[in-house]
Amino acid sequence: MKLIKILESIMSEKRIETKDSIEEISFASGHAGAHTLRSIFDQVLNLNSYDSGPTYGKLKKIKAVDGWDKNYELKDVDTFSKIIKSKALSVITTDDGPELLILKIDKGSYLCTIVNPYAVTIGEYFIGLIKVREIKKERYGGISLAQSVELPALQIYWSDVAVEWRGKGLGKQLYSLVYKWATSKGFALASDDTLFEGSAGMWTTYMPEIASYFGVVIDNIIIPITKEEALLDKFKFFKNTDGFIAFENPPKLLRKVYYNLKGLSYSKGEIMVINLDNYSINKPLEGDQTIFDYIEQSSSVPQLLKTIYEEVEYGEEAGKRLPFTSSQKNAKVVILTFRDSILLVKTVSTGEEEVLPKDKQKTKSGKPIKPKKITRLVSVTI
Repeated sequence: MKLIKILESIMSEKRIETKDSIEEISFASGHAGAHTLRSIFDQVLNLNSYDSGPTYGKLKKIKAVDGWDKNYELKDVDTFSKIIKSKALSVITTDDGPELLILKIDKGSYLCTIVNPYAVTIGEYFIGLIKVREIKKERYGGISLAQSVELPALQIYWSDVAVEWRGKGLGKQLYSLVYKWATSKGFALASDDTLFEGSAGMWTTYMPEIASYFGVVIDNIIIPITKEEALLDKFKFFKNTDGFIAFENPPKLLRKVYYNLKGLSYSKGEIMVINLDNYSINKPLEGDQTIFDYIEQSSSVPQLLKTIYEEVEYGEEAGKRLPFTSSQKNAKVVILTFRDSILLVKTVSTGEEEVLPKDKQKTKSGKPIKPKKITRLVSVTI
């Protein structure tokens, strides 16, 4: 059913009854909270706050209008709507009825709210909201690559749909409209590193469907994942990842990363990421050995990883060395992030096969042993 029909039917059959305050609603299991239409209204107009995000700046002027503070039953919705829209940076209409208003919170921060054009009172006007902020290089190492490869990103740090409207497809509508607005402005859309049940479902089932490019962020690197991988439990609540990211037009450098990762799977352990931010790419990692010396001495990514983990000081703790584990044995590509560069190293075949000695060419039962292909490492500076 079209959303416009849902809106019309619900508003005509029965006025939506709202609770007096958020305190009367118990928190839903596995969700950020069961916020009502009235609490969504309060969040948009900054009558109260449910998160530690930026201050609302210019939006504070709205609540100073006489009679609006907490007076949800006012019926002059048209006047209210005109004033709100006059303060919006963008008003996006849809064929399905709801409209999306983009309101500026502060420098680089925006509140995107979906509104009901059939609302009877102002308390029923705001249906849901998403708050986004522009990603800065110094914010969250996991998304900083978005800036370093010239891919500006907006990060969702709060999303909510009123409980009265949940289960009717409005969450998808909200995410879809915000994504279209963000990409029309040249931004990627990213999640933060904390998702609840509703937003996790949106990022793992819906966003991979509507985005041309989709991935996870791991130690400063954007790694592509498939729609099928997004559904895996390892991604749902960010085990070993820093967030999701969706976008339409990757810049040249990111296309280079994606090209070199084509056909490989992060979930199968074929792509590894190592953060070596304490080092410069051309300076020694250990003794007089640079990363390029280690690459020259290795014939495969697992062999290179074993050397790095066992010999190079690595991680947050000074002098820490991590053991090589079985999970790295499937690695075909490793992305190394240095202080001044990013290096992608992958295993390639030389086209030759190893020559086995005569006593190693057959099994004990007499079956011939197939010689292994000879491999080498190639590196690409990103």
